Amino acid sequence: MFNKRSKTISILLAFTFVFTLIIPGMTLASACVAFSNSTATVSDKDEPQNLGFVKMDEFDEVDSIYIEVALPSDVDWHSGGITSGTIANFIDTSDATVDATACITSGESDEDEYVIQYDTTNFAAGTTWDNFYIKALFRCIDVDDDAEDDIYVSVTVRGVYPDGSTCTASEDLLIGEKADDEIIVSAKPAENIEVGNEQEIAKLIFTENVKGALAEGDEFILTLPDDIEWDMDAIYANNDDSYVLSGNYSLELTISAGSDNDELVLTVDEPSSLFDDEFEFTGYVTVFPGADEGDVEVSIESVLNDADFKDVDILVAYVSDKVVTIDVDDDQDEDYYIGEMPIKLDSFTIEPSGGSFEEGDTIYLTLSSNAVWVIKSEKLSGDWEDYENTVCSVDLDSLGVFNGSRSLWLEVPDGQSYDDIEFSDMPVAILPYNMGQEITVTVGGDYTSEPAVVGPVPLIHADVSADILSVDSTAGLNQEVGTITITEKQKDAFKAIAAVDIYNFIYLQLPGGVYFSNEPSVAINGEKADVTLWKSIDFDFKDAEEDPDNPGETDPDSKPAPSYDEGFKPGESNIVYIEFDDFSSDFKNSRLETITISDIAYDFDDRYQEGGDISVSIGGALFNDWMVVSPSHGQRLIETVMYSVVNANTGYPSTFTIGSTTYYINGVEDEMDVAPFISGDRTYMPIRFAAYALGINDSDILWVGTDKSVTLIKGDKVVQLKVGSTELLINGASVTMDAAPVNLNGRVCLPIRFVAQAFGAEVGWDAATHTVSIDL
Repeated sequence: MFNKRSKTISILLAFTFVFTLIIPGMTLASACVAFSNSTATVSDKDEPQNLGFVKMDEFDEVDSIYIEVALPSDVDWHSGGITSGTIANFIDTSDATVDATACITSGESDEDEYVIQYDTTNFAAGTTWDNFYIKALFRCIDVDDDAEDDIYVSVTVRGVYPDGSTCTASEDLLIGEKADDEIIVSAKPAENIEVGNEQEIAKLIFTENVKGALAEGDEFILTLPDDIEWDMDAIYANNDDSYVLSGNYSLELTISAGSDNDELVLTVDEPSSLFDDEFEFTGYVTVFPGADEGDVEVSIESVLNDADFKDVDILVAYVSDKVVTIDVDDDQDEDYYIGEMPIKLDSFTIEPSGGSFEEGDTIYLTLSSNAVWVIKSEKLSGDWEDYENTVCSVDLDSLGVFNGSRSLWLEVPDGQSYDDIEFSDMPVAILPYNMGQEITVTVGGDYTSEPAVVGPVPLIHADVSADILSVDSTAGLNQEVGTITITEKQKDAFKAIAAVDIYNFIYLQLPGGVYFSNEPSVAINGEKADVTLWKSIDFDFKDAEEDPDNPGETDPDSKPAPSYDEGFKPGESNIVYIEFDDFSSDFKNSRLETITISDIAYDFDDRYQEGGDISVSIGGALFNDWMVVSPSHGQRLIETVMYSVVNANTGYPSTFTIGSTTYYINGVEDEMDVAPFISGDRTYMPIRFAAYALGINDSDILWVGTDKSVTLIKGDKVVQLKVGSTELLINGASVTMDAAPVNLNGRVCLPIRFVAQAFGAEVGWDAATHTVSIDL
């Protein structure tokens, strides 16, 4: 598979550190380095390939080190190999600069044999063997047709210790894999459908393994079973009245009806040009009476030019006549807060289509993820009448709750049959999840239904904001950060929860590696508040009283008291509990109360790796009621984060080095598949990675292949560019650039300064290291 010797790079690194910790007489070691590698797919042999890299780190403390790199046969550097002017594009280190004037050894018979020298004077302050690494990058590689499918590179590291002893390590590492063009189809979970039009089936996902695997004119034919047809009107309407499906990287397909009503055709109009792509298709069907109950599979066949595709049948739906409709009576007009319990849902009636509920039928009532059933026992038995303050129009056997108390398990008793079932005053607790969503219920078990809204959008207690100050996480200690302000959203929002003094605390929690370096100051409505700070609180549910009607269960009217275990000590904790010593006096409940937390400072240790914004998580009894389903549920609710706010930023800019595929965002290293470059005194970067540096997600990067335009979206800012055009549109306003986006080897690259400034970012340039920085 692999010929170890055809082209060799000999990379010499001569280091003259004086190490006080080296032990005299150190013996021969078998290894002095750790290897890691990345791979890439060889997708187009007609073009130079960017393959993976080999990374070397964890070096022993040696005086000098030699690195030999050998490519296999039938694999070469493009256009005659590496030169002194381009060597920096093929070697990357953590903190050193290539001495290009000394990188070529004269008299070499093979132009692909080089000697590269690094000098320790090029190290930045703080660089040691512990944090030094070297990457051999394999860019612009020609892969012959006769090359092996798997491309390995042989790397040998030889180190020389101060006493003259040596160490050697050698590995063959995979940097490239040859792949045949292939298309894979998968599906989301199957949907329940019934007789009728506009029945949505599971989403289908078509994925290329390499860019351009799908060629113009390629087709997929999707066929449905008998008595089910494609609802083309619904497909077009739910696809924004468009006949076109789009991938992420220019792939486009047209939707059309097939020769029969049960056939649908997807035709490729525009292949992917940047990266391997995928597209999603959500189908809608008409189910006719007489359709077989059970699984619905779509048969997918293809007519493709080059790519391989195995015809497949994929499960996309279930047909059932046991479909339930839910009719809701909007009879509750109270507002509820997140964390409040119990609240009463609107009355609702469930009715099966085409039949009735029969004895032995199982019915699950499942709430949305922002609510759980509040009942007097975790495991129920007996008849439905055991539910206090709950009305059901018929007799049902209750078999308990499951799914984290979100699902209620009911059965129709023996000998009973019901045309419909009405539920009233169903008690639930509102959880602090999915804020801003209404409470819904869905029927499951032997029946299926669509979710129905049975409760309002829960109110939030407070608006939380903060000043944001820049900090230096590398400095370590006592970094001042911004003030946090918590203001009631509605008057008396805190009163319902914390009316009793024992439920009068909030907590602030920091990410890992960040600690409170002092005691924060707390004010209520602008006046200093008397508070006690704690490092931990124990929620002792043993203090809760027993329910006299249900021995062994917690009395719903009895709430366990928290006990404050350990006092807060600055510099030792990333969480602080703030107990209000005189809650009833401080909170008047006659106006919008405001809590201000100031004089906050952070300590950092070397575990803090995130960079960028530092968020504070906020929760506590002031925002949550106690939930009495069980002690575990009560603990979960009271400790759940309610809010998150940013009050500090480490100020790490994103950095990119010309010619290097390694980049950093918020101090975190990552890899690109194409390196930034300079053309006409302007720095160009590939679309996707430029967007990442600007805080833009993949879903907000839009490429239209027909007019070669790029749209970037962030918040209320929309920026548009076209390949070859110097016009930049910012929310429709035209700005003229002095450079245009270009298409380089199928990759669209943007002039980064203009794009970054359009999003309010600052762009820096370090001429010594050829590094671009982008600071939001």
